Amino acid sequence: KVAPAVYLHLKNADGVPSDIIGLLQERYQQQIVRQLQVQADLATLATALGDAKRAWAAVKGPVLAERLWARPDLRQYIDLDILVDRRSFGTVLDVLFAAGAQMIDRNWELIERQVRAEISLSLPNGTSLDLHWHVVNSAVLRRQFRFDTPAMLQRTLPIKIGSTVVPSLDPT
Repeated sequence: KVAPAVYLHLKNADGVPSDIIGLLQERYQQQIVRQLQVQADLATLATALGDAKRAWAAVKGPVLAERLWARPDLRQYIDLDILVDRRSFGTVLDVLFAAGAQMIDRNWELIERQVRAEISLSLPNGTSLDLHWHVVNSAVLRRQFRFDTPAMLQRTLPIKIGSTVVPSLDPT
C-alpha cells in the first residue's frame, strides 16, 4: 500500500530503472482513479444522508489520508467506512438503497450468528461501503471496549475529502 509514496519519492531520482518507475507510476495512477471513484460515491452518500438528516461519520481510509498524511494521494484507499447510530441503521439503509447502493452481504444467518457491527454494500460507482453501527466489529471485543456511538456522532468535525465536506470523528 505504499506504492504511491514510493513512486512520488523515486520518480525523479537518478539510477532507478525505468521499468520500476513505470510500474510504480501505473500503480499511482490506478490509485488516483480509484480515489476519484470513491470520492464520487462519497459525494452521493453525503448528499443522501444529509438530505435525510441522519447522523453519520466517515472513518478510516479517506479520512486518514486527509488527516494524517502530508498529501492524500500518498495513502491508498479503496473503500468507504461509515459509522451510523444503530437506532437509525434501517433508515440509513433505506436512504442508501434509494441513492443506488446495493447489498453485498446477503447471508443474514451468518451476519446474525457473528453479531458483527457492519454490513457491506456497493455504491453506484463500484465503491465498497462498510456500514458500521459500532467502531468495533467483533461482538466479543465490543463487550470489552464500550464506545458511545451516539455521543461520538454528536462530536463530529467536518473534513474535506476531494470536493466534498463530510463529518468525521473528533480526535477523542
